[in-house]
Amino acid sequence: MVVRTAANQPRQRLAWECGSPFVPSCLGAVVNRFCGIILAIALMGLAVPVAAAASMAPEATSAGATSAGATSVDVPRLDPADYRLDRRLLGRNIRESSGLARTTYRRPVLWTHNDSSDSARIFAVGRHGHTRSIIRLRGARNHDFEDIATGRRHSLWVGDIGNNQLTRPRIHVYRVREPRRLVSRPVPATRYAFAFEDGPRDAEALMVHPRTGRLYIVSKMQSGAAIYAAPARLRTGHVNVLRRVADAPPMVTSGKFNPNGNGYFLTNYDEVLGYAGFGAQPVTLGKPPLNLGESLEVTRRGTLLVGTEGARSPVFSMDKPRLVTDPGPDPEPTPTETPTETPTETPTETPTETPTTTP
Repeated sequence: MVVRTAANQPRQRLAWECGSPFVPSCLGAVVNRFCGIILAIALMGLAVPVAAAASMAPEATSAGATSAGATSVDVPRLDPADYRLDRRLLGRNIRESSGLARTTYRRPVLWTHNDSSDSARIFAVGRHGHTRSIIRLRGARNHDFEDIATGRRHSLWVGDIGNNQLTRPRIHVYRVREPRRLVSRPVPATRYAFAFEDGPRDAEALMVHPRTGRLYIVSKMQSGAAIYAAPARLRTGHVNVLRRVADAPPMVTSGKFNPNGNGYFLTNYDEVLGYAGFGAQPVTLGKPPLNLGESLEVTRRGTLLVGTEGARSPVFSMDKPRLVTDPGPDPEPTPTETPTETPTETPTETPTETPTTTP
């Protein structure tokens, strides 16, 4: 855009210039000099806003380039102040929360579980942090529960996928149906065995694609970490091979897909990362006000939830930024689960905690 000033306007003849019939010729030189001074002062006053605008131009250009270059999320790095306390996990039996999953029903409930220090059970936590019910997974064993994810058709998937010493040749994921009524009781669990195609890996992140129902597990490593896809058709009584589909950042502790299936989020101990699709450049969403980030969930409304371990551990929330780039290739077709064995039933256990009804 061209800024028009008096400096580049066509000069018009002034009525009182030398030679003008309205001014005596003897006064022409004096008037001319006086007019020149007035014109110079006017130009100096106009130059000030022009110079100010010019000094702002590089900043505006830089901001425009940053916006155009944002490949995954249309916001810059976010500060810890963008996170706010959502709730605390107040149940006295929740001491080492290692995963978070939203309910499959329309109610303000989160599901969580303890790490390897507990039995095979999951906790329904209400809006104010009180335990609403305790579900025991019949036929399951908590070798090292590390994550939980919401699936289709009211299913919950619990990942017994930890392998710190790399001594487990295979890991397990349990599928249960979320009860409509929040009553503490045992429920049958279907067990699926998995093995990584490139040997044993420690893992703490389990993701279920909301459109296809396909499972993904993220290895936890200082270098060489990756996202692995489960087979499209899961089978019980059989080892399902996990195949590498994308790289992952170091030391991932949890991950979840967007509710619409486009893009996903991963967290490690220090920050949350957003991806528009497999192979996309990550964008950091800042560090939550936690010592160590252990769990992650994305609500149906698109809010990020990040949690940690410990008694009365906090869960922080942050409005999720909109992913704006190509979501990448869609996962393979919807898996069809073909159970070939009946889950082993174990004796019913009585919950050790009486659920507190949320006001």
